Amino acid sequence: MYSLNQLVAINHKRQWILMDTETCLPLLYPLRYHIDHLAFRSLSTQSASLQAVKFFYEFWLQKHGVTFCYSFYASGHNPCIAIEEMSAFSHYLENGRVSQSNLLAFTPVSTSHSFINAARFRAVAQFIAFLINTYVSPVYRDDSPKALSLQASRLHTRLRFCRDSYRALTPGKHSNHRHIHQGFQSMNREMVISLYTIIAPCSSQKYNPLNPFPTRNTQFRNFLIIRLLLNYGLRIGELLLLECNSIKSNIKKDKFSLIVTTT
Repeated sequence: MYSLNQLVAINHKRQWILMDTETCLPLLYPLRYHIDHLAFRSLSTQSASLQAVKFFYEFWLQKHGVTFCYSFYASGHNPCIAIEEMSAFSHYLENGRVSQSNLLAFTPVSTSHSFINAARFRAVAQFIAFLINTYVSPVYRDDSPKALSLQASRLHTRLRFCRDSYRALTPGKHSNHRHIHQGFQSMNREMVISLYTIIAPCSSQKYNPLNPFPTRNTQFRNFLIIRLLLNYGLRIGELLLLECNSIKSNIKKDKFSLIVTTT
């Protein structure tokens, strides 16, 4: 029913695409996920992520008798239907990709396979997080940005709980290293002002000789990074997950929201 095919674009760049073998067309939502999230990642990352999504689509077809694309569209683009099946999907992976009852197989799973299944589970969680960020937004729902942000936050919390619950059942590698928190707690007001004075990007009206970066694009990028970290309280991991499509507009295109996820 589904296959992972490698295509060559006009610029000779290779891309992995998840296809429907009956229609010989790409699957809609994995294709959007690829364009918005995977297109500029390595081929190995594309393949691993889409392979996990392929397993999720096969699980959905076995259990529900219809494609996930159909179910998601029929639900009005409600990511909750996918989150509710994550527990059953974890059992599907542990049972050797056979949709059975919500019971784990008695056959013990090797540690290596557990790590592989955990990686696939996380990849599907990232795909669902993309669906939340894309479809729980003013572009697809006529609601206030605040209400949609709250709804998306609740869905991300449920998804994070599913991921953490699966992680608790998977043997992990223990590390004695502590996470180092990087922030601005040690900076006083004068230091913050000095920092902004240095990183202020040059403009056609004003040249900043203190900025050590030569190009305006780099200067503006670094200014945005500091701004998001300092003024909006984003963490390093949240900042690294931001993409162009993290900025969503409402239907009228007069208000914008920044969608932040930790998934």
